[in-house]
Amino acid sequence: MKVRKCPFCGKGQLIRGTRRLSFKYHDELIRFDQPGDHCNKCKEGIVTGIDLGVTEKYIQNRRNEIDGYLKSDEVKAIRKKLGLTQAQAAVLFGGGPNAFSRYERGEVRQTKALDRLLRLLAKYPKHLAELVRDEAA
Repeated sequence: MKVRKCPFCGKGQLIRGTRRLSFKYHDELIRFDQPGDHCNKCKEGIVTGIDLGVTEKYIQNRRNEIDGYLKSDEVKAIRKKLGLTQAQAAVLFGGGPNAFSRYERGEVRQTKALDRLLRLLAKYPKHLAELVRDEAA
């Protein structure tokens, strides 16, 4: 394995691993382990898009939880409970062809209106037929 010199300090070596990070969101402290290449001297790090993808869903779900929105897995569970594909849900509820894929991967938060509608449909799934009928009209 090739040893990589730290581009920040020039003295240390970049070592693959995770670093415990945190940030304040509203009044809550969100802590997470960020994978990447970290310098053993200056503690700076380099993260790739793949590294960020590992923590992106967790961070967005914590924000959703703090703000009172459904988490990505809850959005997915409701969509599946309603018997909809991601494409069907996007057509029915709007947001573009890839909207539900992004909601379920934790990349984007659904609107408050959609969040409320999904909660209602989870509780009263028989009302989905009304929406489908209205969309077809």
